[in-house]
Amino acid sequence: LLALFGDQFATQFMRETLIWPDHVIFAMAPLGILTAVIGAIRVGGPSWARAVVGRARETRAAAELELMSSTSHEVCELFNGRYIVRSLGKPSLEQFLYLWRGSGEDARREIHTMESAVREGLVKNDAKQNSDPESDGTYNDSAAPNVVLNLSDYSREAAQQGWKLLSIAIVSTIIQAAVLAISALSVYNEDVASRVGEPSAPYGFPLFVSGTVSLVVGMILCSWTIERSTSERLWYRVSSPSNDAQATGTKDSDKIGIVWLQRDQRVSDQKFAAFAIHGGWKESIITSTRRDTQTSADPRQGAAFNYLLALSGAFFGLVGFIIQFQGLRGLTWPSSVAQLTAIAIMAVLRAFVRRKIGNKPPAHQMHEGHELDWLACNL
Repeated sequence: LLALFGDQFATQFMRETLIWPDHVIFAMAPLGILTAVIGAIRVGGPSWARAVVGRARETRAAAELELMSSTSHEVCELFNGRYIVRSLGKPSLEQFLYLWRGSGEDARREIHTMESAVREGLVKNDAKQNSDPESDGTYNDSAAPNVVLNLSDYSREAAQQGWKLLSIAIVSTIIQAAVLAISALSVYNEDVASRVGEPSAPYGFPLFVSGTVSLVVGMILCSWTIERSTSERLWYRVSSPSNDAQATGTKDSDKIGIVWLQRDQRVSDQKFAAFAIHGGWKESIITSTRRDTQTSADPRQGAAFNYLLALSGAFFGLVGFIIQFQGLRGLTWPSSVAQLTAIAIMAVLRAFVRRKIGNKPPAHQMHEGHELDWLACNL
């Protein structure tokens, strides 16, 4: 029954899920099954399914705040002096880019907003990295800036993290398979069964295996449903002869510097002081926004496909858990201990994958009303 709970643990992991190894890591010996099932229905399920889980009149922003990686005109990310928090409301937070332009003695560092940099052709969207097939390479500045995703160099770390996540996903699969192997030994190996001293029910192992497979499939579908609800886009510095390292005399000429200026404000009854949050030099900037499934022309991005994914994930997840639980009741104690140990190990691995979430970003507190003065003096 422990696997049913873990609400905050599950939402914290799913909120940062962007690639397939994340789904596998979440699905193996899962913790927070009910949260994943309800979350998938909240994000992608039909209205009648949302009514079943008590979310019939929930706003889209409430689900985005808890489960998605995106920001919008309703959901923002702000610095409270200790770490980045997500909050409902429209913030007074501006994102500025600093870019090298010119060559030789004329090389200079200019300050731009994301919108002006795109308009002047200084940064561009790589269509190959674009998860939204209907995007046209333009930038919509109505959404609040994505702070958390851009505190690390996403494009540079994606390859490194990809291999790390793939390795952890493989280890996770081995751990779940080991639980099934231990159960099989305790049932079908005479030496092990005699040492356990208790007979297993004939239905125990078949139900446990089928329930585990169904549960894993359901959790992958639920996690995928939530991940598909957002659209991620990578933006790169446009290369030109005038901004290469030799021309500008700096190694950061092909990168994008980023800083966020946060004014002193109150959002959703929370007080936030004025800060400059330093993002450093990036090879790319990532934006994550809510996907509009109602107007999408692609059937795979439409609401009907999301309904199917959400309901399938909920069905396989809940039915799989019930069958797995009944199977464990018919097995001996080594199977239960192995499953509990696997849940604990996977909880540690998921915490390791998301270990940087609570890190304090490099920030400088500013005087209220003088945020742009600070930017002019320091950049």
